[in-house]
Amino acid sequence: LVCLDVHWMEPSGAAVFGWPLVWAVAELPLRAAGALTHASGWDVAFVLQLCFVALTVVAVAYLGRNASGRRWIGLLAGAFWAFWPLLVGVIAGHHAWANAQWEVDAGLHAYSEPLSTLLVATGAALLLAPQLTPLRASLAGCALSLATLTKLSNALLATAALAILFLRRQPWPQYLAGALSLAPLVAVYWPLSYPKLFDNPQSWPRDPFD
Repeated sequence: LVCLDVHWMEPSGAAVFGWPLVWAVAELPLRAAGALTHASGWDVAFVLQLCFVALTVVAVAYLGRNASGRRWIGLLAGAFWAFWPLLVGVIAGHHAWANAQWEVDAGLHAYSEPLSTLLVATGAALLLAPQLTPLRASLAGCALSLATLTKLSNALLATAALAILFLRRQPWPQYLAGALSLAPLVAVYWPLSYPKLFDNPQSWPRDPFD
């Protein structure tokens, strides 16, 4: 159903579709009540982004624990991630925030990054669980599938995870099924994403890294 909807969409200027989709689903009650405005839409986005940031701390803690087998390392990993927006200033100086990274990490800009980071951290934590069951592998694939819909470069991480599972003879078919669950939506939205931005010099500058 979502693929059919995307097929009839006009290009919106969004390079990816995962975060707009999650945002739109959360706004359905407001739209049904006729109360959806720019202000209420931003309120929903901000609450969602704060939830993503908070849940990422938990996901990183589990990722650290599952990767090391030690609970204290997991707690330390979660603490480091919680304070990372401040730590980058200590490490890189004031220029670390020159591209508004603080606002993005805090969810103020309603960008895709907080959701993308949460999904990748969750998928990695599931894949590194002490006992990787087929269900956990499938859920990890689903998380990385939505992560790819949210940020296309995450497809590289999903592919690398598949290769590792295959080589280690872990439940890779179940993971692959989950990882491909949103592939049709990624493919259908592609013509409306980066190709449209390439054709618009105002959206895609001639020297983007200048």
